[in-house]
Amino acid sequence: MSHSPRYSELRQLVLGDNGLTPEEARYVKFLLYDMHTDLISELPLELIVLVALELELHEFQHCLSVSKAWRRRFLSDSVILAYANRRWPAIIDGVMTQSRFLEILTELRVTPSGSLENGMIYRNSRQWLVAEEVRFDNKTHFTLDPVFHSQLSNVPDVYTRYSMDPDGIEKLTPFYASGKVAWHIPGRAILIDDLRSKTRKVFTPPSGTMRGSSLELRSLGSRLAIGTINRLLIAFDHVDNRSYEKSLSGRVLQCATQNSRVAIVLYGGDVITWTPNHAATHLDLSRLILGLAMNPRETESWKKHLNVSFDPRNSKILYLTSSYHFETKCLVRVTVHEFQGSVHIASWSFDYGPVSNEVSLSSDYEIDYGCILFYLDGQPPFAVFDKIKRKFVDVSYYGGRRFFNSLYLDYPEQLDLDFKVRFRRQGYEFLQLTLRQNTCDKEHC
Repeated sequence: MSHSPRYSELRQLVLGDNGLTPEEARYVKFLLYDMHTDLISELPLELIVLVALELELHEFQHCLSVSKAWRRRFLSDSVILAYANRRWPAIIDGVMTQSRFLEILTELRVTPSGSLENGMIYRNSRQWLVAEEVRFDNKTHFTLDPVFHSQLSNVPDVYTRYSMDPDGIEKLTPFYASGKVAWHIPGRAILIDDLRSKTRKVFTPPSGTMRGSSLELRSLGSRLAIGTINRLLIAFDHVDNRSYEKSLSGRVLQCATQNSRVAIVLYGGDVITWTPNHAATHLDLSRLILGLAMNPRETESWKKHLNVSFDPRNSKILYLTSSYHFETKCLVRVTVHEFQGSVHIASWSFDYGPVSNEVSLSSDYEIDYGCILFYLDGQPPFAVFDKIKRKFVDVSYYGGRRFFNSLYLDYPEQLDLDFKVRFRRQGYEFLQLTLRQNTCDKEHC
């Protein structure tokens, strides 16, 4: 068709030596507009994917209502898979079908930015389901994993003998990730509770614990649970049921894990990445610190507040965040630095103030780990860095205190599309969520 005489004449008219003037081109645009050309219906599917990825969630929902042709294009398999992985990378698990995608759009309350809100609305009868309670001092709620603890022959004595005392409970630091809860018998063992199968695995350090040393639980991911004993880092693989150890040059300030990767911040400012059975890599921060042009006191504050996290879509991408009191301007300056492997890619900063004195500043993550939140103790977040958009975004998009309510609860809660988990002093409670219930309380439907 493109070689027909009419197309050749049209091409010559538009692009030839005596082609259209700007005024004539503008008039042609008006004519084409009057013809109601539907570009979405004509574009290749690959371009529809690119268009969809630029849309906020409420804009995506509007596109589904334009016409049947638009709805069919925007709900094609490649579009919804790409969009779900972009918007909710840490909570989308398995095949994304059209029906499931539409149910997610219907069931979730979203902010204008398209991020999941911690106070999701669960329609039908879900919000009236009864949560199951697990006490740390009760061993009967979960059965020991029959594969890992075959015939109860390798159950650690520390688990069979322990009884949780009030002082021990105060020291617990439980975590939730990917349908599992990790907690520990203080100083001695790490326990992984699988909420789907109601089974439990008990991990102890491969080389044991020395007198006077204590095992601490640091982080939980989809594959690894991270613990430390002084300068020894231990990675417990709760998928393949293996354990790995790594000696460090200093004590651990903070760490994060995703898939098989671990990122560690040491006291003093050293940052290390490590994959079990591989050599550790130290990030060279000297040029980065030089570029920030901080004085010695600001540099010390910056190192004290270092924090690491992974990009939920790509475990090779690491985000290093920190903050310091910018003395000359009486501000708190927040910095975010992106690394790919060990190579520094980009940096961003955000100033907040005025702040007259040294402040206590913390960071946390949105439930799908797509955003990094920065807040002063006891206050709502003042800055939000969106990992997907790779920039600081307007914190008002996220609904303020109501959206970040888990930061202010006496007992924090965590949430994804499968479970809602709330930690309490004596244990935790969890609610298994499903996208559709067969029955519905008529009073609340």
